[in-house]
Amino acid sequence: MPWKDPNVRRIRQQEYRHRNRERVRATVRKAMRKFRGKKSSEELREEWRVAHQNRRTKNKEHMNAVRRAWYRRNRHKVIGWVLKRKFAIVGFDPDAWQQRFKFYGERCAYCLIQLTKESVTIDHVIPISVGGKGWASNLVPACISCNLAKRAKRILPLWLRKHT
Repeated sequence: MPWKDPNVRRIRQQEYRHRNRERVRATVRKAMRKFRGKKSSEELREEWRVAHQNRRTKNKEHMNAVRRAWYRRNRHKVIGWVLKRKFAIVGFDPDAWQQRFKFYGERCAYCLIQLTKESVTIDHVIPISVGGKGWASNLVPACISCNLAKRAKRILPLWLRKHT
């Protein structure tokens, strides 16, 4: 059905606007006059944010109950998100990780303290939360304190900072 094709509809709208320029302009002018003197989009957004925050604080128990019910109904989605986040090191190769660990001299990439296989943590130079991948080139060994302190920041390893 050609009238349901979005491209045909778009083309017909463009043709109508071209044929009826003055009519379209008059409609736009009328709409602009209607909204003249109204609040800006930033003001409306801030007003909505404050109202939403107030509604959340007033109905905290209810909103938590709604959230818990959604989590129960959509448990498969939540588990998928958790697993995706937890095992974000797609194609992780233990041998490649051992090579990376030895490349850094079995030291923390940030504070350079000596690490053991038990004390090392895998850190993503570009965090997963900001689009980093689980490639071996994005993984560095880090001590627990450096890994926790770094959080979701993009901090280059010490040896890379010295050489750039």
